[in-house]
Amino acid sequence: MDSEVTIWMERYWYRPQIDFFYYSFIAVIVVVCWNCLASSFSLSHTFIPSHRFAVPVIVVGILLSGGTGKTPLVIWDCSFFKSPRI
Repeated sequence: MDSEVTIWMERYWYRPQIDFFYYSFIAVIVVVCWNCLASSFSLSHTFIPSHRFAVPVIVVGILLSGGTGKTPLVIWDCSFFKSPRI
């Protein structure tokens, strides 16, 4: 009995892995379709309306979190743009 189970498990374990390639192919198709739908949705539907300002706006750290040096950069930017060189 033990050898029959062992033989069955070895046949199952070492069989050709066609399922892996099938599922990988399906996963690639799903990811491509998802990206196409997400990009078309984000381009056609905006949740926050855009606004044009009369002066130039500098955004610092929109995708960054703490500890990346945003505050020293803003301090330097303020001193640079306040200087009469510009």
